[in-house]
This record gives sequence, C-alpha cells and structure tokens, in this order.
Amino acid sequence: MAARTVRRGDAGIAAVGGGHDDEYGLYPQSFDVYQSATMAKVFVSAEGGDHLDTFVGATPAAVAMRAETVRFLDAALALGHRRRRAWPPP
Repeated sequence: MAARTVRRGDAGIAAVGGGHDDEYGLYPQSFDVYQSATMAKVFVSAEGGDHLDTFVGATPAAVAMRAETVRFLDAALALGHRRRRAWPPP
C-alpha cells in the first residue's frame, strides 16, 4: 500500500503514529505522510512497537501512545470548536 501524500492546502489536522517494529513495514510510509503534511500535525512513535499492540496493548508504551493520541485529539477538537463558533463571519 502506498503512503498517501497530504497536499498543501489540505484542511484539518494530521495525527500519525506507529511502532518502529511494524510487522507490515509501514513505519517509514507513516513518517512520509507526516513529513508531507502542511497542516497542524503530530507524529507519535513507539520504539520497538509493532503494528497493533502499539495502540491497543497493555504495555506502558501502548498506554502512553493512547494518552498522547487523546491529548492531541482533545486539543484539535477544541481548536475546531473555536473555529466553528466564529462561523459565519460577521
């Protein structure tokens, strides 16, 4: 599967993450997507993490991955809420 390029002018936010030991070899592609993003973005990686347990496992690294993901989404949703309240412009 080819990495999707996030193009300049794309709206929104980009939250990308992965484990260094992704058994499908997708870590480099994930990082490429992150690097190409021009909007607000975050990349969270787990040293030694695999494809799935990096996000849903019970390890301290998986717990931290979920916490960082939620922290970013909370901030992004708050930003989006402030933007929506300002619409339509006067």
